[in-house]
Amino acid sequence: MSFYYESTVLRAGDEAAEMVEGGVVILYADPIPDALESVSVVHGPATGPAREIRTGDVFSIGDEEVEVTAVGDRAHENLSTLGHIVVYLNPDDGTELLPGAVHAKGTVSTPAAGARVGFRGATP
Repeated sequence: MSFYYESTVLRAGDEAAEMVEGGVVILYADPIPDALESVSVVHGPATGPAREIRTGDVFSIGDEEVEVTAVGDRAHENLSTLGHIVVYLNPDDGTELLPGAVHAKGTVSTPAAGARVGFRGATP
């Protein structure tokens, strides 16, 4: 299945690698608020997703992919309006799902500028 949301990494903030290693990927489309620049993977240009994110979808960053296991109530809205979403990788059971976040199973690395980020439906 093809991507319903796709963008290109422009840069990773100074602290983004530490966040990703800790299991938190913060995506934000340019222009980004100064307060979030250092911890975010900045991407663009971004257009809104063609559909809502669903459990079972695949989040890809560079050549790595993880499976979405939960979707917050505002994740689609934030991705559509700000190009912003937080992906929590392998959260502990019982971890609260924040409204603008998704939980996913797997691991990814900090992407380099030019890498593709996106969401696609699960392959049947």
